This record gives sequence, structure tokens and C-alpha cells, in this order.
Amino acid sequence: MEVNILKFGAVGDGVTMNTAAIQSAIAEAAAQGGGRVVVPAGRFLTGSIFLEDHIALHLEAVAVLVASENQDDYNDLDAYPQNSTSVREQWQGKHLILAIEKKNVAITGYGTICGNGSVFFEPRRRCKTLNYAWVDGFAKAKNPEAMRPGQMIVFIECSDVIVRDVRLEDSPCWTLFLHGCEYVSVSGLRIKNPIWNANTDGIDIDTCRFVTVSDCIIDTGDDGITVRCSSARLLHAKPVCEQIAINNCVIGTSAVGVRLGVGVGDIRHVAISNITISRASVGFDFMCAYKNRGQINIYDVVVNNVTGENVAFPFRFTQENERFLRGINIANYRVKAYCAALMHADQPGNISDVTIKQVDITQIPQRYYQTLNETAEEERGKAVFDATGVTNLTLENVSLHVPEELKNEWPNLARFDDCTDLVKRNCNF
Repeated sequence: MEVNILKFGAVGDGVTMNTAAIQSAIAEAAAQGGGRVVVPAGRFLTGSIFLEDHIALHLEAVAVLVASENQDDYNDLDAYPQNSTSVREQWQGKHLILAIEKKNVAITGYGTICGNGSVFFEPRRRCKTLNYAWVDGFAKAKNPEAMRPGQMIVFIECSDVIVRDVRLEDSPCWTLFLHGCEYVSVSGLRIKNPIWNANTDGIDIDTCRFVTVSDCIIDTGDDGITVRCSSARLLHAKPVCEQIAINNCVIGTSAVGVRLGVGVGDIRHVAISNITISRASVGFDFMCAYKNRGQINIYDVVVNNVTGENVAFPFRFTQENERFLRGINIANYRVKAYCAALMHADQPGNISDVTIKQVDITQIPQRYYQTLNETAEEERGKAVFDATGVTNLTLENVSLHVPEELKNEWPNLARFDDCTDLVKRNCNF
């Protein structure tokens, strides 16, 4: 069946609070066994909305859902047991659209969901320290005590999920969060957040199985797409994130283009292809731990057919906490960067079975705005391709280019320290 929210008293004037009307429309459709809940033309102000089984929330092309500026209009922090708050990142577990342990649930249409995030952020400011991210500035919560709402759209331990075609903008935190879900299709999204707002990830895939992400355009402040495995708060899912396919996406970010890591468990069987990166601190970040927190194994990952510009690190592999990175294949990647393609194993051999093929890296002038300190120089890498402690590393048709004016910055094109079973074929160093 199809239910229009106007039937339940919704008013699209951008002023009237419509939470109850939208929730009533969802309840009506659910009582009839499910269906489509339509948001028509208009600007509909709302607090938290809970989706039910077999419900598709459909936004018509000129429809806008706008998040309330008042956090009292959002869900309680104990609304569901998997919820969480991050004092360190200054957001709490209040969300605009929630689906908790639901089946056959969707958000569709060519309308817009606006998180009103700018209301909750301070004006942007320059970073005090340099870490190659946030080169255009950085903003945290305007009120650190009240913090700000958390992830804008959350699907928690759901199955058979579709998010298609909608425009998602000005999120106060991560834009779309998939946690412990399976059989998920995300496609055709247009995600636009201020590029200086902290923690405004585009799409976060956490402890999920059987997920496709395709044909999305993401321009945001924090990571474009993340593949994570933080399962501690989940009720049913195992600590594995697997069978993930990401393709045909355009990503611009002040942080990482595609991040794999964070949590405790395994990330495996991931295919990433046909990606364009317009800006990023790291194109592809493979990490066993985040700031020495977590224990992630990452294996069987393929990255293919990528172009990147205005990137600091083309890719970065960091292994620590007794975990491993194994079976990683990067091919057909052309990138303009100003830091190293970096692989660093804390223990030799814990990064292994890596193939880099048809990769072309050209160094460009530094994009950051301040003089590098000693720590930043060390983090940047000692050569354009800088590998330490990698076992069974194969490089084929890899080209590294440094313009004449940058040769003093990069006296070494390639460095392989304590790497074993190293194979180089047709490489131009």
C-alpha cells in the first residue's frame, strides 16, 4: 500500500514539527503489512523517525526532510541497546532516521534529507597540528557539553536494506551508518557535507555482510566510505565484515577516501573498483588499529581502476597489535599525491601477499599550509614508495614520477626495508 504523510497532518512549511505525523503514517502502513510512505513536495521539519518492517520511506523529487535544531526532538539515548555516544568526538546517540532490527526496509526517491548539522558545529578553524587531513580547516561541536546529534541515518542489525537515489546533506555526524546488517544495497546517493566538519563520514559499513555500494557521489569532511568491524555493542552479529562490493563512486574528503579498519575482528572479501578521488588525506587506508586501538585482520581485498588527485598518501598499510594484512591487490591506479605510498609492518611478515600492478604515482607540490615539523616529515615517508617489513610483495608496471622542482624533497623514489620475497617487473623508479 501507499500512504502519504499529508493524510496524517504533516505540513511542509519548514516550521511545523512533523515527527508524529510521519511516525503515524509509518505505523499505518506497517499495520497493513507494509508499503511505501510518501514524503511529497515541501520542507518537512522532523525529529527522530523509526522505520518498521516492510516499509519504504519514499521522498519525491522536491521533498525535503529537515532535522530539528532541538536535540529534545530526537530519540532517547537508551532507545535501543546497540546505541552509543562518543564524548571524545562530541556526538551522542541521537539520530534522524532509525531502523532497529528490521527486515525489508528502504529509503528511496530523489528528494533530500538534511541533517541541519551546521547548527551544531562551531565555525571552522585552522588545525593546530598537521596530520595531512583537514587542510581546509576543522570544526567540532559548537557546544561541547550538549555535543551534537550522532549518525544521521542508522540501520542496526537489519536485513534486506535498500537506500537509493536520495540526496543526503549537512549531516551532524556520520551520514549513513550500517551496523550489523546483511543483504544491503546502497546506490545513487548524493552526499554533501561541509568539508571542515568533523566525523561527517559518508557511508560507514560496520560488521556487515553482503553489501553493495554503487554509483554514489560523496563530498564530505571526514572519511568517504569506511569498512569497519566494531561489533562490541551488537546483539547478534559476529565480529566479521565481509562480502562487500564498492564501485562506480566519486569521493572527495578531508580525511580518507576509503578506510578499512577500526574495531576487533576480521574484514575480508572486499572488492573496490571504478573510484574517482578528487581530494583526500589518504586514498585507501588499510589499518589493523586506529590510533593503537583495536585488533583487525584484513585480507582478500581487491582495489581496481582508480584515479586520484590532491591526495596526500595514495595508499597506506599499517599493521600493529599482532594482527595482519594479507592478500591485498591494488591495480590500475593513477594518482597525483604529495606523500608516500606507505606500507609499514610493526612485525615483519604481518603484511604479506600484496600485489601492486599498473600503478602510476606522480608527486605534486604540498597542499598543506604550514611548515612540516619533524614528526610530520617522518610520517610523510622516506621515499615515494616506502615499504617496511612486507613479505611476498609484487610490483608490476609501477611508475613513480617526481617533477624536477620536487626532486630535493624526494631524493629516494623507492625504499624497501626488511622486505622479503620482493618481485619487481617492468617498474619505472
